Amino acid sequence: MRQLVLLDLPWRVSDEDRPSLGHASLLASLRTKSQVEVIPISAPVNRIGFSVKGLVATVLDVFQGVPSADADVAMGVFVWNDSAVRGLIALLRETGFRGRIILGGPQITYAALGIETDYLGADVFIRGQAESALREV
Repeated sequence: MRQLVLLDLPWRVSDEDRPSLGHASLLASLRTKSQVEVIPISAPVNRIGFSVKGLVATVLDVFQGVPSADADVAMGVFVWNDSAVRGLIALLRETGFRGRIILGGPQITYAALGIETDYLGADVFIRGQAESALREV
């Protein structure tokens, strides 16, 4: 069975820990209509203590013993987390992660052609609403 780490990298203005609406919608869709084990992780990028290195360690821990062919990481790219996403991709690849990295969100949906050169190391780019597309991937 494939495993998917679904990363939520929001910008929080309070100590609220509820997932973003988009993340919750993707999670519900994947859990009800796919044969994938989904592991949700929420890490607000503006929280004290947020670290790309720490998040990569968490993701790699989730995938302990999982063949790289069965490991996926998906995340939405927004203005506020773009830098963190780029750092996550680079560090995941540097540490030897060979699973698929899937990107969506506004920064992908509204990007011009050639987006793959902006996010080196990512494998799949989903434009628009991702519920159905992510299940298909």
